Amino acid sequence: MYVDVGFSAKARSSGIAVGAAAPLELTFAQLVRAVVDTACQTGEPMNLLIEAPLSVAFSLDGNPTGRSIEERKGKAPRFWYTGPGAAVLVAAQHLIRAVVDAKPRRDIRLIEGFASFKKKDMKSSHAGDVAALRQIVHGQGGGRVVVPEALLRNPTDKVQSAFLVMGLNCGVPPIVVVDG
Repeated sequence: MYVDVGFSAKARSSGIAVGAAAPLELTFAQLVRAVVDTACQTGEPMNLLIEAPLSVAFSLDGNPTGRSIEERKGKAPRFWYTGPGAAVLVAAQHLIRAVVDAKPRRDIRLIEGFASFKKKDMKSSHAGDVAALRQIVHGQGGGRVVVPEALLRNPTDKVQSAFLVMGLNCGVPPIVVVDG
């Protein structure tokens, strides 16, 4: 399942693609129901890729700091703790809390998606983001997978699960990065 989590009061600000099905744009509430319903079905482990920060980084002093994927030469950084990154982090926390509270009947494997640095001529769409992430997972798109160990910008930084603040340690997942 590929998810671009959005957090709007009324708009279809979230994207979802399940398997090879066409991506859809949903409201946040519709997205939560779809993810929870699938998680609660019995079956094989569920790979859940969420386009939102699923890990966070802190400096040696305990201050928030960026992860290696959040800076690109010639572009403004997209840190997990500011602006849109912080907003979708909150949305992801509510989504994961709903999944955990529903007591899923299968293992859930989290994967982070990062589709923040798009070409200027590309129209942004939530369905498009999940489609791009799915292509990369299948080896067809312009992107890469970043392992957790490669997220540190400084060797003294600490990267951890974004859900520890909620009492959940989901680990630091690999990240699928859309490159343009």
